[in-house]
Amino acid sequence: MRWGALRSTLLDAVARPEDIMEMTEDISFWKAVARFSPDCLIVVNEAGTILFCSDLVQSLLGWKPEELAGKPVETLLPAPMRASHQGMRKSYHSKPSPRLMGAGRELSALAKNGKPVEIEIALNPLPLPGGLLVLAALRPPSPQRRLEKAIQAIFKATATSVGVDYISALVSSLGATTGVDRAFLAVADAGVRGRLKALACWQGGNFIETAEYSILGTPCERVFTGEDVVILQRLPELFPRDNSAVHAGMQAYIGVPLRAASGAILGNLVLLNESALPNGAELVPTLKLFAMRAASELERIKIETELNQSLKRSFQSEKLTAIGQLAAGVAHEINNPLGVILGFAQSLAKRLKAGDPFALPIQSIEREALRCKALASNLLAFSRESGTGPRIVALDEAMQSSLLLVEAQARVRSVAIRREGGLSGLSIRGDSIQIQQVIINLCSNAIDAMPKGGTITVGACVREDMPGFVAIRVEDTGVGIPENVRLKMFEPFFTTKAAGKGTGLGLALVAEITARLGGSVECDSIMGKGTVFRVNLPAAS
Repeated sequence: MRWGALRSTLLDAVARPEDIMEMTEDISFWKAVARFSPDCLIVVNEAGTILFCSDLVQSLLGWKPEELAGKPVETLLPAPMRASHQGMRKSYHSKPSPRLMGAGRELSALAKNGKPVEIEIALNPLPLPGGLLVLAALRPPSPQRRLEKAIQAIFKATATSVGVDYISALVSSLGATTGVDRAFLAVADAGVRGRLKALACWQGGNFIETAEYSILGTPCERVFTGEDVVILQRLPELFPRDNSAVHAGMQAYIGVPLRAASGAILGNLVLLNESALPNGAELVPTLKLFAMRAASELERIKIETELNQSLKRSFQSEKLTAIGQLAAGVAHEINNPLGVILGFAQSLAKRLKAGDPFALPIQSIEREALRCKALASNLLAFSRESGTGPRIVALDEAMQSSLLLVEAQARVRSVAIRREGGLSGLSIRGDSIQIQQVIINLCSNAIDAMPKGGTITVGACVREDMPGFVAIRVEDTGVGIPENVRLKMFEPFFTTKAAGKGTGLGLALVAEITARLGGSVECDSIMGKGTVFRVNLPAAS
């Protein structure tokens, strides 16, 4: 019933003077009137005394009707408003008129627990011969008003933030504004299907530690199909496999997808509550509105990350180029004295007679000088960028020259290198320097995987299951590679080594060179036993 109609009905009901006092004194009359209204009704006289409250006052403000009867109406106002309200009440009584309040201004009533409660109030004067009564209707803000307030508050909280800061500001303001127990934003884990990684998680006024989790059997799984998911109650019963929600005691779930401009789903924005949310569906438009901006920020973060990585790769490439030039210069300078040492050693060796006690030392000098000269030559070749196109590369020669560069490092680390036979006649079409890079990087990683020493086995074979391909095989007896690392180990700059121990480019370079040559890389690893890399390359026809 509209207030205009209800007011008319009330005035008609007291048209007879003899009913006036009865109406003002008889509580049953007001209880009958209250049945017509879905709002909380309060009747106040000119002195500001509460004559009647409907039963809904308890659900709205926590007071029982009989507790408020006879009290000043200012009892229901926050302390700072009480003094000014008395003047406002007198002004209203001097010019009474129906008034809808709450639209465009913030109004609060004081609950019994001392907390302010946002309300909207409609005032209807009842001018009676015995005095003016005011019938007030209190109601919670309309869903539209609550939505407007939530949006304004979130916009204000996130106005100056971008990127990761925006994500954090959005999650915390959503949680605080909507009054839920937990809010979080998560994105798909690029490395593991069916897993999400929370970027920001807010609970009870504070950020909590983020984590990765499986979405299988959870409401988030439905969100990633593009669905808005609203579970107002009984969440553990409906999704018993959602361990995180069950353990946290959550009963309600509201989640919307984060869509990229392309339509791809990047993640989700979720609200959780420990009790049922009867009006939770009202929050969906707010979530969807800010999900659009959050998705844009996620794409911004991705673009900025890729740009930073590109700049980092460029810097690293320049640094490696400088190191290569330095190594080439050092190798070149070493070659000159090595040539002198080798020349004198060979000259002396020719002059020695059989059985001469100096024969063995001189031969050792000659042998080691030749080995150092070969090492310097390989270092020079490795540091140069090949200017030739693909050509036939014999794997036995590429293997020999590559291992010569890593044998010294292996000996220092107590690692033995074992070469398998069967390489003779195997060749590929490619670049010998790039093949050396592949073998050296795989062997270097294998050495690092065996901090207490071990064995590297290097070989090559024809792939019977891949016609037209040969495989370079590097196996170690190291610690093994965890599954989560295997998923990312070919990404540029991804490394598990301590700062200064590695660039994170070794395996990325292996993958890039192999792909350019039309091949592929396979990896099998058992934790605690070792790892096998197979580089499959097209055989030379």
